[in-house]
Amino acid sequence: MASPSHSSPRDSREASPSTLYDNTATGKGSNDASSSAFLRLPIDIFKCVTDYLDRNAAWSLKRVCSGMYRSEVVTELLYRYPIQHDDVRDLYLGDWKYKTMGRHRWLNFQVGINDSNRRYVQKLAMSHWCSIADFQWIQANLPNLISLDLTAIKDFVWTPEEIWTWKELANACPQLFARLKELEVSNWADYTAHSRIEHKYAYNDYRFKQRFRMSRRRDGGSVAAIIFPVCTTLSVLGT
Repeated sequence: MASPSHSSPRDSREASPSTLYDNTATGKGSNDASSSAFLRLPIDIFKCVTDYLDRNAAWSLKRVCSGMYRSEVVTELLYRYPIQHDDVRDLYLGDWKYKTMGRHRWLNFQVGINDSNRRYVQKLAMSHWCSIADFQWIQANLPNLISLDLTAIKDFVWTPEEIWTWKELANACPQLFARLKELEVSNWADYTAHSRIEHKYAYNDYRFKQRFRMSRRRDGGSVAAIIFPVCTTLSVLGT
């Protein structure tokens, strides 16, 4: 994370958490700042504390007081990794389409992104059910995203509702993959792991019951052959 000197010309002790709030919004911010020693910490020290916290802790901090609610540092922590692997892992088709844990969460995230917070997003985990349009939205709206978690996306597809291939994805989002520093993917050589998604939705999708599974590699492209070469600035690879 960039140091305070990179984001502000002021000395770090002048840029305490309390200076990052709009105190005129409720009239309570100044009281919070004056009564809390925690809010008067130098901004670099405050960031050192938040480096040990996660998204859930950020939500808790925002509920503490109006000062924490308006903290730019806490907001940055909240949006740094807003959708995580546990949020999208092993989702059923019905979960993705009809429950709040699925596409509803993703659409709410898109609606909530604006010029005040888009720069904070550095990492996202994508669902098996995401579309190429979702990746194109990331490319266009999250300029500082440098880490992508694709481990929930499997090669095998059992419904024509999601039939894109790795080659189609790479061709649609070259700028996104070119700026990635970190990439996490499901083991592309483990066909057993990739076929487990069958048990999650194939037998429930009566409209598009497939006798044979389709593969995201069917046009000759795989993660190793297609995605890795376009990640020209990649420094960390996880599986």
